[in-house]
Parts: sequence; C-alpha cells; structure tokens
Amino acid sequence: LCIARLAGGARGKEDPCQAVKMERLVSKTSNSRLSRRSNEAVVEPSVEASVELSDTAACGSNGGVTVRHLKSLLARADLTWTTAQFVKRVVKPLTEGRECRYVDLPAVRGESGVVGKADAFASHCWQGSFADLVAAIAYVLDEDQRVWVDALAVNQHPHTPQHKSDVKRFAETVRACPVLVLCAAHLESVAAMSADDARAGKIKLVPPAERKRCAFWRVWCLVELAAALAENKPVVMLVGSRQPSGEFEPDPRMLVNMYRLVDINDSEATLPEDVALILDAMLPQILGLADRVQAVRAVNALAKGALTGALRCMRRPEILRAALGRTAPLLARSSAVRAEALPAAAAGGFLEVVRALLAAGVEDADRRDEMGQTALMNAAQGGHCEVVELLLAAGASVRLKKEDGFDALLLAANGSHADAVDSLLLAGADPSSRDSRGRTAADMIAEQQRLRGPTRAMSDKNKWFMPLDEPSADKARRTSGRRLRPPSIGRTPTSVFERMYASFQRLSSDLPFSEPSDGGSALPATSPSPSVSLACSRGASTEPRAGRVRGESDSPPLLAESGGPMAWLCHLCLPGPLCAGRG
Repeated sequence: LCIARLAGGARGKEDPCQAVKMERLVSKTSNSRLSRRSNEAVVEPSVEASVELSDTAACGSNGGVTVRHLKSLLARADLTWTTAQFVKRVVKPLTEGRECRYVDLPAVRGESGVVGKADAFASHCWQGSFADLVAAIAYVLDEDQRVWVDALAVNQHPHTPQHKSDVKRFAETVRACPVLVLCAAHLESVAAMSADDARAGKIKLVPPAERKRCAFWRVWCLVELAAALAENKPVVMLVGSRQPSGEFEPDPRMLVNMYRLVDINDSEATLPEDVALILDAMLPQILGLADRVQAVRAVNALAKGALTGALRCMRRPEILRAALGRTAPLLARSSAVRAEALPAAAAGGFLEVVRALLAAGVEDADRRDEMGQTALMNAAQGGHCEVVELLLAAGASVRLKKEDGFDALLLAANGSHADAVDSLLLAGADPSSRDSRGRTAADMIAEQQRLRGPTRAMSDKNKWFMPLDEPSADKARRTSGRRLRPPSIGRTPTSVFERMYASFQRLSSDLPFSEPSDGGSALPATSPSPSVSLACSRGASTEPRAGRVRGESDSPPLLAESGGPMAWLCHLCLPGPLCAGRG
C-alpha cells in the first residue's frame, strides 16, 4: 500500500520515469503475492483493452510531445546513443509493464500540456543520433510546441495489435501534421564525392553504415515524404549535428552532391521485401498515381526540393519557424530582411511564407540572393510549382540569367521538374536558352539520363526502357537482346517534356511541320508508322489551358521522328510501355 501511494504521489509531478518504475514494482509485487496464494498462472492485463483505451487518447497527430519534454528525455540518455538504442534502453523498459505507447503512460499524460496535437512531424532514421534529432527539432520549434516522434508516439512492442495499427497510420499522421521536419545526418562520403560520380548515382561509394543514416535511402522515410507530397505539406530539412553547447549546427556540405545523387530506387530497408512493397504498392497508393515510375519521379522531385530548401534556409531559422506557422517574427523585421528572405523561402517551397512576404510589401520579386539566383530560379530548381506560379503572377521575370547562363527553365530541367518546366514554358520561357557550356534544357535532361544509364526505375520489369542515343541503344541491344525502335506518337500529349522536345525539334530538325487546320495537334509532314498510343504522366486531358504560348491551338505539338539534339528523350514523360511491348 505504501509503494502504491508513493507511485501515485510521484505520478505527473517531478519524475515520470520514477513513477513508471514504481508502478512496475507494484505490479510485480502484486503478481508474486497472487502466485504464492494460488497455483494458477498470473493473468496479465488484456492488450486489447489497452488498445481501446489509448487509441482514443493518442491516435495519429494527437501523440505529439512538447520540445521541453523531449529535452528532458535527452537528459536521461547517453549523447552517443542512436534513436534505436534510446528506444531499447529507455522507451521499452518504461512501457513494458503496460505494453503501450510512451505518450500513453499515466505519468506522461499527467503532466499538463505535454501530450497533444502535434505542430510538426519528425522524420528521421533510427540509426541516426538521438541527440542530433532533439537538437534539430529544438532548432526550429519553440519549447511549448509539440512534435510527433515515432519513438514516443508508436507502440514499440511489435507483438501487440496496437503496434501494427500504429505502423499503418504513418501516412495518415503525416497528413494531419502541418509540417514535416526531415532530420538527416551529414555524410562525409557524400560530401567528398566528385560531381560526376554523384550524377552517375554511384551510391556504392557511400558505406552501408552511412546509408542507414540517410533518410533518402531508408524506404520508410520515403513513405513519410510521399504523404507530405500528397497533401502539399511544407518539408523542412535539417542536416547537421548537436554541438557540445547543446545547440544545433547546420552542415550544408553534402547537399549539392546529394541533390545530384538522390534516387529513391536506391532505398533500403531492414527487411528487403519492404522495399518492393513500398515502392511498387504503397507509394503509388499514397500519391494516387498509376505505378512505381510515376511515384518514384514524384518523390525524387520532392527530395530535390527539400535539399534545395535546406541549402538556402538551414542557416535562416526565422524562415524555418515561419514555415512552421510562426510568421510574425519574420514579418516584423525590416524591409531589407524581408526582401532577402523571399529567395530563401521560395527555395524551400514555403508557399504561405512567400505569399506573406509578398503581401507584406516585398516589391522586387527578382532580387538575387548571395548565389546570384532570384526567387523564381530557386523555386524552379526545387520543383516547387505552386511557388513558381505565385511568383510569376507577382511579376517575376522568366528570362533572367545567372553568370553561368542558367535561367529558371534550365534549373528546373536540370532537376527534371516537369510541372515547373511546364509553368515556365507557358509563361514565355525560351526553350532554346543555353548555359555557358552551350547546353539547352533538353540536353541537360538527356545528359542526366545518359550518366545514369538506361532508365532504372522499371528496367527490372522491362516496362520502361528507352535509351537516349545510339551508343546507349547499341549497349542495350547487346545486353537485352531486344530491338529498340524510335517512337511514333499518335495522340495529343500533355507532358511538358514532349512540348519541350517538339520546340527543339522545330528549331533543329529539317523536317517540315504542317500547322493543324482543324484545331488538332501539329504533325510533321512526314510521320513514321505505325502509330503508338501514349499514356502521359499527367493524364489524357485535352481541356484548353489559358495562356498557352503557341496560341494557334489548344493542343501542344507532338513528338515526331527522332533526330536533332533531343533524340530518344521522349521516354521521360511516360509512366508505362512506350512501344506497346516492342522494346
């Protein structure tokens, strides 16, 4: 009775961990006495009953904990522990008596305001440092704000029904949280990689132990990214480490190479079968897309957008806090500071922050940052299509260039951001624009795919395999034994890459084009046969769109016979078979 009173007195006051220990001691004492009184086995509390009680209290995003409480947990851990070690040595011992979530412990629930609706979802790797995770969260959130962390909000006892239920709710929880905070570790091997190796996707140069600490190579982190993408949630990415002072120090050295290197087809999981399950089934379902190819392309674009934002914003915590809903401090700064914040906010894809800055009187939408890029260039580079369209509506120039010749269109094409390229072309971007090396937007896309080899996304299923040039075609013929043919398209496309291809074809090819007389698509005077229907990545809609540059027709020009600098490029817009099974 005295032990029970001590446990009740400690609950929710000074030491929640001590209270839990006392409850476990009470339980063990009671069970041992019961077993001595009777030969019958001690009956443990029903797991189903605990699920029924706790699901109503901590379902989904309601399982957030305050940053202040998170810091108090860090004080009980070794600073060298990974998140997995923290769960094993702290969370599981505290919850094993009840087999519940940490946030459902009476000692934790008893603290006023600790558990509640989350202001952000923390995405991280379990092999990353728990101390770095807490420091990164505290870098962008105030102590009274709450964050959803799976180690605390998910039942960590795999044999319980509640654990299985929690795991299934990850995507639902991300959708319910206003912002996703992606915490990643700095990888020295990625920072030291050459630009050519990064573009070629040589992830074998990154040790396996380091890959386990990178969110873009952990398949369950991709589920969280996809859920954020599906709901247009802002993604705040932080790369760095906790300093001895306890402060978080951003480290952007690997970001440029990671932008070149990232491809979620390279993702891994503790259980290898999870990779195929998530990439083939879960991601397309979450995003509402037809297949793996489209889902991979969409999540890759989001990853590059997060990396672009991290490169420009990590050292600007006032912008990150504004993205998390606290815009007042940023808007209270001087007009010069607000003008400097616009390109950074655009790089992160923080739509509401950009809108607030424009509404607060930032008049020069073409102001350049320290890297010589305008807000429109940054948004295009990150593939943030909504921000691109907002800046275009605010009068941002689509023709401005950097010293190296890059403009917004080239930056978007370099990242394979189809929607951003689409918006820029419709706004009057010059498809013949070249950088200082003489490369067009189309040449950049072709170069990226050539460095990576034949498209890898679906090559294992032989569904999406088109080389970019004759050397690649010859190599593919030798390795696959299949005859490859250039495509002939017989219907109206809606993908931006076909429009861009057609624009280049008209500039560089000697084929005469005939303008449509009946409102149809522009066709070459000599069209190869047989025609092959095309399933475009953005659907088959032929609805007219306002502001189309060409003006004569609501339909874009069609890709014709191969030739010119864009040969074999049309596969970039296709989610499915291109040549009706003919290779």
